[in-house]
Amino acid sequence: MARVVVVVLALMMISVNGFAFGLPKAPAMGSASGKSAVSIDDALSMQNDLLKAYANGVKLNCEAQSIMSEALGLDSLAADLKAESDGLSETNVDGLEASVAKSKAATDAISKKMAESKELSAEAKGKVAKSLVPLGLSLLSYKSAAEKGVSALDGAKSVIENAPMTQKLSAKSKLDPILSIAPSLPGDLSNVIAMAGKYVEFAKSNDIEPPKGLNDALGD
Repeated sequence: MARVVVVVLALMMISVNGFAFGLPKAPAMGSASGKSAVSIDDALSMQNDLLKAYANGVKLNCEAQSIMSEALGLDSLAADLKAESDGLSETNVDGLEASVAKSKAATDAISKKMAESKELSAEAKGKVAKSLVPLGLSLLSYKSAAEKGVSALDGAKSVIENAPMTQKLSAKSKLDPILSIAPSLPGDLSNVIAMAGKYVEFAKSNDIEPPKGLNDALGD
């Protein structure tokens, strides 16, 4: 009887092993196609590229708003926005997000002043025209950041999901700038595009021709 049990168990093991050997191999972590997962170094590199583009976009937008505010007689706001632009750093993520919040608040004040504005002086017109140059560059940087944000966010999620359980919190902490910034970029880009459109309309209403670069950026 014992011999029969041993034989049965042996047959069962052979059957199980044979079934296991017949299973398809799972693809490597990080993609369904079997490509290797994004490494933490890859994700950090994408994060750096994203922050550079984002910081440049915010910096240039604050600069454009500062010049436009000065053209409209909003001298205190102009000074605040210039200081914000001058002090921006891509390594200070909290500072970047605070600058974006201040820029959004300034947008309302500038829009209101534009609506109330009557005929501009020659000096003011010159400043309006000057503000459109950094605005166009800001728009391009925001578009670049939005594009980079998609791949950076995918990479960060891949790294965190595939990290060993003991390293997940560390990976999330290192990649937190991507996780906090990337999801908001489409909305930020939409806001800048909308504001740029208002700048162009205001400029044209005052016989100021917007630079080709800004028109091209809006048309992309």
